[in-house]
Amino acid sequence: MQHFRYTAVDHQGRQVSAAELADSESELVHRLRGKGLSPISIEQDSGGTKSTISSGVRNADLVDILRGLGTLFASHIPVDRALGLLAQTTDRVAVVQLLTGLRESVSRGESLAGSMAQRSDVFPKLVISMVKAGEEAGILEQLVPELADFLDEREQTKKQIISALIYPAFLLGVGVISVALLIGFVVPSFADLFSQMKEGIPASAAFLLAMSDWIRNWGWTLVVMLLALPLGWRLLSRRPEMKFKRDRWLLHSPLFGTLVLYQDSALFCRTLSALLAAGVPLIQGLGISRGVLSNEVLQQGVIAAEEKVRAGSGLGRAIEAHTEFPVLLSRLLAVGEESGRTQGVLNQLALRYDRRLKERLARLVSLIEPVLILVLGVVVGGIVMTMLSAVFSINDMGM
Repeated sequence: MQHFRYTAVDHQGRQVSAAELADSESELVHRLRGKGLSPISIEQDSGGTKSTISSGVRNADLVDILRGLGTLFASHIPVDRALGLLAQTTDRVAVVQLLTGLRESVSRGESLAGSMAQRSDVFPKLVISMVKAGEEAGILEQLVPELADFLDEREQTKKQIISALIYPAFLLGVGVISVALLIGFVVPSFADLFSQMKEGIPASAAFLLAMSDWIRNWGWTLVVMLLALPLGWRLLSRRPEMKFKRDRWLLHSPLFGTLVLYQDSALFCRTLSALLAAGVPLIQGLGISRGVLSNEVLQQGVIAAEEKVRAGSGLGRAIEAHTEFPVLLSRLLAVGEESGRTQGVLNQLALRYDRRLKERLARLVSLIEPVLILVLGVVVGGIVMTMLSAVFSINDMGM
């Protein structure tokens, strides 16, 4: 979904200037002509005005804003007044400025989704797309609370994943630091002792001394490489073909592939279920739902499935033929379509894959912990045994 600013002329010759969200310029032209407007100029907005306060708006703030808007919309409060009332209920400067900016934009005639698109540094694409769908369908008061619940649940899942990985990451960090200290500072203290050996240093001890020397002189390159890895991973996203290859590798990797698949399956099902429950058409719902997927391979599959559905194919059959989602997902969707319970089946599938994601993550963490302890024990024990065996060999030679 892109943000466009346009100038058009109506049937009476009056000039109209506004901004609107659309998937493409041609779609916007078609939409304007349907409203009886003849476009004169259309320019793509790069995302609106950025602000230094964006980092001060947390996910919890967004959830509170959406919940508050849902409550006020249900009471039939106009959008601009609802934004003003919310701005008076918080003492967080960043949130007040955000809501004030949105209210001013809406007062100038911009839609709520268009105003949010101008602050794309704060509002995720999912929020902007779903608010736009709610405005077009006239169901904003129904969709906004569900969107708040969705963001809140997604944030809780993210926190659970991070919490589960804290201890393994701590173990790995402590182990790496311990090994680095042993090789960089403890092993060199034996160098003078080994230099007195007449028959030469044992090969294992010589290897440790050489490694110690390299770490002391060039160890900084390892730090640079570790810091460069996240940057390189992000740079792969700049080129579509590289991002596609990266995401395909990630999706089929034995360690993380299932986690990515279950996470995106749950996101896709939950988003599409919420949209269908709010009355959003299936084709439009598919377009919005693919925007929440983190994996490019799955996104491209949903695009192909969307075209098949547009041509008259069933959703379950299109998903099975053109995406790499689990077979169970597509089969149950087909059953749901036949019984007229597509939305309910999607909701059950979201819960199923959320549960499977947590179970898989718990098993992975329970496996990583003993493996890390075993590997670190072998490495540290190997270093100690190598140095002790070299010392014992010196004693055997009577030195």
